[in-house]
Amino acid sequence: MSEEKFKLPGSSYEELIKIIKAYKTFSAAVPLYEVSKLINLHRTNISRNVGFLIALGILESGKHKKISPTGVKLAQSLNYPEMKDEIKNNWQEIVQQNDFLSKTITAIKIRNGMDQQTLEAHIAYSAGQPKKSQIMTGARTVIEILKVSELILEIDGKYLAGSNQLNRTETANLKRENIEDEQIIENQTETTRFSIEKDSKQIINLNINIQLNIDYKQSILNEIGPSINSFIQSIRENNK
Repeated sequence: MSEEKFKLPGSSYEELIKIIKAYKTFSAAVPLYEVSKLINLHRTNISRNVGFLIALGILESGKHKKISPTGVKLAQSLNYPEMKDEIKNNWQEIVQQNDFLSKTITAIKIRNGMDQQTLEAHIAYSAGQPKKSQIMTGARTVIEILKVSELILEIDGKYLAGSNQLNRTETANLKRENIEDEQIIENQTETTRFSIEKDSKQIINLNINIQLNIDYKQSILNEIGPSINSFIQSIRENNK
């Protein structure tokens, strides 16, 4: 288990949103019972999410908690579920500024994706938390946040790192790797001319144009190259 502990949320994503929106309604720091009364949610349910919200910079720390400017922006967008892009962008900003969540995405990239169970276990382990029911609920909430932010994508039951999480340097590196690893042959035309004698009198001249448009990786060039060359060579030999 990881030695450094990270406070995971203690509620579902829907309940976490409810708490964030509740804090937004107060202009000053408030005790838990005030928030509890407002949304009819027991203060212990709120308390077990506070550490996570502070870690993400959504709440400001102190004896009584107050929503931060970052939290205000998020809460405003959450009040309008149809504003999916705004919600996504606000979560992206929060996630990318948090070391734990950023490392979670990096781990997904390194492993070329994880299924739900593996990712939940990874989040709990990385947070230094035991695999208890409440902890796994928090892990699922973290996954939902990453999904809403579109920093991870679910494809065929597997979570993959979304392209939005790539910074400019990573994007440039990927482009450079693709240029080095992939080559494109466009409009490569081999023209073979040969004659066919008909009835020993008439000579028919034919031009055969072979146009190849091939996308290939350097790693398979050795497989397809000889076949193409052999085909062209056989035509040339028949022309002799």
